[in-house]
Amino acid sequence: MRISLARREAAGYIKLRRLGYSMSVLSTVFGRSTSVIHRILKRAKQYDPRSFPLDMRKLPTHVRRVGSVLQRQRLRAMIKAWEAWMLGEGEDPP
Repeated sequence: MRISLARREAAGYIKLRRLGYSMSVLSTVFGRSTSVIHRILKRAKQYDPRSFPLDMRKLPTHVRRVGSVLQRQRLRAMIKAWEAWMLGEGEDPP
């Protein structure tokens, strides 16, 4: 079953990606597949691997894992505010 995306949901993913959150973290926290997130960013022409401040492939594995865990924790702390904004509550994103 396909669940449609709201405009604010897509805008939220774009804004969070610009803040530096990876697609895998966004898909894990919001419960969407990585391909959905990638499709949204590709349509918006915002997906640019070079826009991420650091090339994570060059880091040791344990550093990448710690970084992704920290990203998930920060995003989970703000998820209620982001979900409320995506559903149309409030004017400005958190």
